[in-house]
Amino acid sequence: MFAGLPLVRAPWLPGDERIFIADNPDVTDAASGAHSVGELVARIFRFPPEEDLYQPIPILTYAVQWAIWGDRPAAVRFTDVLTHAANALLLWVIVWRVLRHFVPSDSGALHARLSWLVAMLWAVHPANAHAWAADMGRTHILSATFALLALIAQLRSLVTGRPGWIGAAAALLVCAMLCKVIPGWFALAIGVQVAWQTWRVTARSVWSYVAAAICVVFSAAAWWTSRRSGLMQDASAGLFGDPIARSALATYLYARNLFAPLWLSPWYLPDPQTSWANPRVWIGLAIAVASVICAIWAWRTAARRPIAIGWLWFWSLLLPVIGLVGAREAAAVDRYLYLPTMGLALALAGGLAAAFGARKGVSARGLRSILGAGCVVATFFLLVTSSVVRTYRAPVARANRIVQLYPADPRALEALAAAYHFAAAHPVPVDDLALVPADQAPRGFFLRRRLETLRAAADTPNLARYFPRAADLAPFHRRLSAAFADLGEFGDALRQAQAAAQLEPDGFRTWVRLAHAYVGMRRYDDAIRAFERCEELLPEDLLTRATHYTNFGRLLLFDLERANLAYPKFRMAVRLKAQLPTKYRRALRIADIGLARCEIRVGQGARGYELIMAVLDDNPQDALAGLVLAEYHLRSHHWGEARQIYGMLIAAYPAVYSRSDWYYEALRGFDSACAQLGRWSDAVQAWDHAAEQHPDSREFRSFRVWALACAGDEEADEFAEELLAQEPDNPLGCLARMLLSLRAGRVDEAVEWVRRAAGGEPVPRARSLERAVATLRLLAADNRVPATAAIVEAAIYLLAGERERATDTLAEYRRRYPDAGWDELINNLLSGATPAVGTSASRPAGNSEREEGE
Repeated sequence: MFAGLPLVRAPWLPGDERIFIADNPDVTDAASGAHSVGELVARIFRFPPEEDLYQPIPILTYAVQWAIWGDRPAAVRFTDVLTHAANALLLWVIVWRVLRHFVPSDSGALHARLSWLVAMLWAVHPANAHAWAADMGRTHILSATFALLALIAQLRSLVTGRPGWIGAAAALLVCAMLCKVIPGWFALAIGVQVAWQTWRVTARSVWSYVAAAICVVFSAAAWWTSRRSGLMQDASAGLFGDPIARSALATYLYARNLFAPLWLSPWYLPDPQTSWANPRVWIGLAIAVASVICAIWAWRTAARRPIAIGWLWFWSLLLPVIGLVGAREAAAVDRYLYLPTMGLALALAGGLAAAFGARKGVSARGLRSILGAGCVVATFFLLVTSSVVRTYRAPVARANRIVQLYPADPRALEALAAAYHFAAAHPVPVDDLALVPADQAPRGFFLRRRLETLRAAADTPNLARYFPRAADLAPFHRRLSAAFADLGEFGDALRQAQAAAQLEPDGFRTWVRLAHAYVGMRRYDDAIRAFERCEELLPEDLLTRATHYTNFGRLLLFDLERANLAYPKFRMAVRLKAQLPTKYRRALRIADIGLARCEIRVGQGARGYELIMAVLDDNPQDALAGLVLAEYHLRSHHWGEARQIYGMLIAAYPAVYSRSDWYYEALRGFDSACAQLGRWSDAVQAWDHAAEQHPDSREFRSFRVWALACAGDEEADEFAEELLAQEPDNPLGCLARMLLSLRAGRVDEAVEWVRRAAGGEPVPRARSLERAVATLRLLAADNRVPATAAIVEAAIYLLAGERERATDTLAEYRRRYPDAGWDELINNLLSGATPAVGTSASRPAGNSEREEGE
């Protein structure tokens, strides 16, 4: 409890805790009531799994806890601490029974006390903390629970000879494998059988073959699922040296952590010097050879045989995960020691028991000395473990720990940057928040530190030392490119993507990073070419293909407004993602939204409505889906419904969503709906509020001036003058002045403002001239502008290159108002001449009253 309580209430950690617990619908749906118990259990136990590992029993326990306590990390961690304590008791039982069988003693207390001692040392050892304190370690500790129970059942069968215990051992071993595969357990099971009986009896024992079959079947399944997910290939790419050298180095690291646990870390980076020239490799090999010699020596004498069993336990469970296979991109991972170190505990107890048992009588003083020394060591371990647990439960602190052990290593810096990224986006423990200066906000601080760390990683000298092959270095540059793009540093993102392109010019993922960098820099033509190149290099993986078509469609639709080109991309994405597991379908929901918008714009609006309602049924708070639904109503001329939905989206910003571009779209849609309903003052209020929230936004300030002019607000002229003083050719500012001039009867001036608007830098997504034409028609229908608005409308058509439409509009105006007196202005427009604004020649005399009446 002392070691397990620090930061027990810390939020879910990045990595396995979030993937397999907090963000796993198999766990979280248990509390929703939307699925029956049978459905949830069937989902959890389905094979093959969605991820690379098959661990249904731990997932089931998480689901049960989530159903009882909900989203409470402390409940999960507290349960893991108790399970670890239970494992220590089970270890005591096994050590006691083995010692009692093999080591004779005059003192009945010897075996029990030595068993308690080694179980206590194992329980509080800092190297085991990674398994039960963080990173979803329940797979390891619960697998150990069932495996220890299976071993106890096997020992009972050896003592009693009853076959029922063999059946129990088999069932328990299967349960252990359903938590975490233990490939080498069969070697321990057979070794215990041989030590207890003989080779010949073991060869005839059913249990030997049952245990071997269980281990082989589950190991083959784990191998298959790991290769199927690409885990084996991805992990081996970042390793150094040959498998034997890697394993020897890992042995050295594990030995150091066991005997001097002062350099502990969540994992240990692969050492570029992993070769037979590295003395640590030879030290690790020497330790392994010495342990084998010790085991052989101990096996020859029955009283020392627990030592041999302990070493067999250690190596049979450690070898499959030590580096021979290379299933993890790490030199060593301490949580893999959880079960093997139980063997070391047995070997230690066997050695002490053999030493005492070799004497005629047990010295009480000597035994007390051993137990006292053990308690001192355990107390030291306990203090270190408490500190280690605190570090493991704080994402930034544990990443900093890796940097401390591997200073200036770009891989460690990359891990630290990832921790800062997590801390900026999620609640973090107080230990991480303590790093933030009092005068700075946590999010901004962590984002700045993330950027600094990423740049330090990118600027690391001699990157080839850590990534000697192009296949290693190119992914590093791609990861940095993605991280820079996430921070909005698209120049850095492009440089990293280009560095990857030099190493792997035909790599699909390289072109993906180039495409995203180009999108961020608004180099859309380059982005389209990059996505087209991606399409040529597309792998067969369904998730990759669905993601590509989704991202390409997003560019075409949401950035370039090319719904006709985005339409087939989103259709393909939706078809592919329908074949993916549920959580990936949810992650690619943007494909459904994009297809719905394409249907609304260039396909079947009713189909688009069905698609977007399905998205909203799944997540009613989806802001982008709400925008698409509002657009459907706007295009269907359901002005009231569109205004209501856009209004809710505006009110929800930024409490529900923080995307300023979505907010901007909602404001534009709200403006259009208000215009159709004649509720100009509502639009003014919306743009006023937006401009107050974002005073530096050119778009919001421009639209506010335009809305004021449309509403005929008396402050429109003042705000327009202020805007045009900063930006003389602002399109919406000029068009606002156009409306003011038109209402004042200065039609030639209004035409000139239109020309200035056409020459100014466009306001993004405003479509200023199109918006002006639509607004003029609405205002004219309500008699809120004079009939001469038709002349201004024609001027806009001419600027847009629609001469025929402009001619028809002017002809219709002349037909309706033959004596209006604007012939010279109209002729100048048709001839392409620019009138002299404000001159008497361009304005009809004595006609102001009539013009106002019109």
